Amino acid sequence: GSKSFGMVILLPRDGDTSFAYSHDNRFDHNTYRDVASPLDPLSRMSLQIGQFAPYHTADDTRTIIDHNKFINLGSSGIQSKSGRDVIVDNIFIDLPNETGLALRAGDNKTVTGNYFENVRTAIKVYGEGHIISNNIILDSQEIGIQIPAYGVFSNTTSTSGSSSEPTGNILVAHNTIYFVTKAGIEIGRPWGTGDTLADSPPFG
Repeated sequence: GSKSFGMVILLPRDGDTSFAYSHDNRFDHNTYRDVASPLDPLSRMSLQIGQFAPYHTADDTRTIIDHNKFINLGSSGIQSKSGRDVIVDNIFIDLPNETGLALRAGDNKTVTGNYFENVRTAIKVYGEGHIISNNIILDSQEIGIQIPAYGVFSNTTSTSGSSSEPTGNILVAHNTIYFVTKAGIEIGRPWGTGDTLADSPPFG
């Protein structure tokens, strides 16, 4: 029933030398449960590595996230915004209005052996060089694995525009995806609001 973030690794934005990167942490065998939908959809992540993507490119955290349970959440289970994270053998159940796992920024991550049931979108992927393998996705309300377009976009909180980082060279292999409403795997959907859309297609 948390009303705020659950666990967060705070990382400096590129160029910020006021504090250091946090390396080689592990989050394992935790249970995140019964978190209601917030008024602000970005305010109750259960587990988040970094904030304000995509500004954490100077270093990699190499965080391991394994054997956690994310059950009945009104916000995303995991948002990963740094490089070389390993996300393995976690369970996501009953997140019907949210993304289970979002690779928001950072490269070269491994996502394997996770189980998703009754989520909106199981895995959303930005960045380069990821391996998405051997995950089980059941009853996704929208998409199993989504790799959107990237680029500059406008949104409701920033009239000047923001950007998502280049996305491509991602391996998606040996996943089991069934009973999804829209698509098992979707690649290249433009997104944003108004006249400015992130519409550069994923490459490689």
